[in-house]
Amino acid sequence: MANLDGIPLWRDGKVEVKTLFEDFAQFVYLQRLTAPSVLAKCISDGVSRITWEQDGFAFADTFDATKNRFGGLVSGQVVDVGAEARGWLVSPELAKRQFAAEVGTTSGVPMDDGPTLDPATGVKTGVGGAAAKPKLKTIFYGRVKPNVTKLGLSVSTIAQELVAHLQLVEDAEVEVTVEIRAKAPKGFDEKTIRTITENAKSLKFDVVELE
Repeated sequence: MANLDGIPLWRDGKVEVKTLFEDFAQFVYLQRLTAPSVLAKCISDGVSRITWEQDGFAFADTFDATKNRFGGLVSGQVVDVGAEARGWLVSPELAKRQFAAEVGTTSGVPMDDGPTLDPATGVKTGVGGAAAKPKLKTIFYGRVKPNVTKLGLSVSTIAQELVAHLQLVEDAEVEVTVEIRAKAPKGFDEKTIRTITENAKSLKFDVVELE
């Protein structure tokens, strides 16, 4: 969906899916589509990417122009625009702004004067005898081996169930690294080596090694 930024096709950082379909049908300088399903799949791929902030976008069911707010805004998960070409595509900048604003409305926590020690129980308490706040947990690390035969589904599920929630946390810096290890006792043939090397370069892998 490089056309979104290259043409560009955004309308103030957003574009209704119906309008996007009309653009591809109307403008001769856009790539011709063999079927509407091709564009629908491109949209789903762009939203479901773990790296949607860099080379994808978010999706919303609705847009309220009076409130300048998207309804049902999601990212990092599979979406289906359907035959009716429903919804809106939202640029990463606008999406992150709304995500941050919605998280910020619930992030206010009253401050106290610090914990005190209850002489009877030895338990730390806050003002008015309330239990002291637990130490904030500021780092999450997870590692998993996905099902290689269902890799697309596994990665999509990880993006939806973990990454998307972490990205909603205000000021959170989320980093996802994909690591691939493959061993072929009889060796990789030249065609495979050429293909994986070129594809890894195209996908901007930081490290590619063959031994």
